Amino acid sequence: MPSPVSLVTVHHEGAGSCTNDPSRYQHGGYTYGIGCSNFTRLRDPWSSYATLNYNHVSLDICVSGNRMEVPFTTTDVELIRQACADARGRGYVTNNPTVRAHRNSPGSSTVCPGDNVMALWNQVAAACTAGGQPAPGPPTPPASTGGAVELVRTPSGKGYYIVAKDGGVFCYGDAKFFGSMGGKKLNAPVVNMAVRPQGDGYWLVGSDGGIFAFGAAPFQGSMGGKKLNAPVVAMDCDAEGDGYWLVGADGGVFTFGKTAFYGSAAGKIKYP
Repeated sequence: MPSPVSLVTVHHEGAGSCTNDPSRYQHGGYTYGIGCSNFTRLRDPWSSYATLNYNHVSLDICVSGNRMEVPFTTTDVELIRQACADARGRGYVTNNPTVRAHRNSPGSSTVCPGDNVMALWNQVAAACTAGGQPAPGPPTPPASTGGAVELVRTPSGKGYYIVAKDGGVFCYGDAKFFGSMGGKKLNAPVVNMAVRPQGDGYWLVGSDGGIFAFGAAPFQGSMGGKKLNAPVVAMDCDAEGDGYWLVGADGGVFTFGKTAFYGSAAGKIKYP
């Protein structure tokens, strides 16, 4: 096996939202892909070809989605750390490599890996080294201890969903299952869900404002990884199913997608 490479280059997919499906970018020549909640090893670094002038000598890590628009959080940093630890265990990379953003790679002209990644660059660089740990992010609510949190009817009114704190989704009547977060690591418990008016997808929301989209429900952004004055307690989507609102325990409202902001009760509701 060749000697471990001493360079890590971080990219983003440049289009779409976060995805756990590596088929969208697995042909880009990357070594690892970073999804919403997992990482995927695509090839070894000596077969990687994603960085101009550094093909086959760079461990190329691609963060899914367009990180000029899609938020980048400490969860993403932790997945990069795990991918680099996996790479060291396989003898792919040295313990303390040079870590570059693709935009800073000599000979490249690009915004990659996106401004949102660059905002946490010090954490990213640390996560790529042996023993590197991402800096602590904003405080999140205590971990879930389980239990159902909401019942939401289907658009027809002939069925309903029950969602649990651990992200499990249970379907009854004409409710269709499109996926869940059950059995997956969460930064904060799920507190609510919203079903698209078309009945072809739904969103789950965590108390930290993190959003998980399933079926045809589009990911339009979240508050995950951002400082909140109060935990998120509920969400709903608009009549077209192309956007949604989140509400915090203090009455603050966050809008995403094509939803309109009509005001909030922040400062009017006593919290805590």
